[in-house]
Amino acid sequence: MNGTENHIHILIHLHPSVSLANLIKDIKLASSDFIKRENLFPKFTGW
Repeated sequence: MNGTENHIHILIHLHPSVSLANLIKDIKLASSDFIKRENLFPKFTGW
């Protein structure tokens, strides 16, 4: 995992049974929860 101030890069191995859309959905849900729980960006409302 690597990042800059406005985006990140993630290198993964995706199993054929996992859809890319579901992976992105899970990443967005988890990261939104973390950002809100830790109050990292007070005005953040979600992706």
